Amino acid sequence: MELILLEKVQNLGDLGDRVDVKPGFGRNYLMPQGMAVPATKANIEQFEVRREELERKAAEKLGTAEARLTALKNIEAEFTVIASAEGKLYGSVGPREIADYLTSKGYAVEKAEVVMSDGPIRHIGHHDVTLQLHADVISTMHVVVAPEDGPIPIMEELFEDEDESKSDDAVAEEAAEVVEASAESAGAAEAVEEAAVEVVEEAAAEADETPAEESAEEAAVEADEAPAEADEAPAEDSVEEIADEADEAIEEASEESDKDS
Repeated sequence: MELILLEKVQNLGDLGDRVDVKPGFGRNYLMPQGMAVPATKANIEQFEVRREELERKAAEKLGTAEARLTALKNIEAEFTVIASAEGKLYGSVGPREIADYLTSKGYAVEKAEVVMSDGPIRHIGHHDVTLQLHADVISTMHVVVAPEDGPIPIMEELFEDEDESKSDDAVAEEAAEVVEASAESAGAAEAVEEAAVEVVEEAAAEADETPAEESAEEAAVEADEAPAEADEAPAEDSVEEIADEADEAIEEASEESDKDS
């Protein structure tokens, strides 16, 4: 929807500018407020005829807004409300309440001129809100919201419990990290222990297998060689002596095997 602005509109354009806006914004706000008209050929021609008049009126509105701002410069809005022990309001303080308060004090302010980007006030304490009296006249006003049954607490006190709970959470996280690190260390130690056991077992197995097998083999060879020596021995060697030598050879092999194991 194309419109021609009859006055300056913040974040949109200046007087006489032709702008494209959403139909809802144009029909429901700009046109009813007298800020713009459809950019038809007839309206554009009429605007050019009235340009000087519109510029003069715009200057007057700016001057009026600046004067209002000067009057409101040191004004502070004060509200006494019902609140919980934690300082939360049973309700809220919004643009309408602030505009009505200022108007009741003799400073006419419209609801639309009170800007609260963070939404209505829902907690006791000190707050800042924006007053936009004109596209070029914007200021900040202080608002005090107090409980009806006592003074306004210091804001740090209101959130003291919350800070403590956050501190407890931080301690719990640190404890969890310590436990996790300990578990990892224990796992690493267990792995090292298992590896050491495996190495010892392997070494023992090798010790059991190699010397014993070699000693047994040597004993068997010597036992086999004993009869051959008996055959080659002189006639005066008796059969019993040969048998004794074979027994001694086997016994020596067994002793060596025991020592190695």
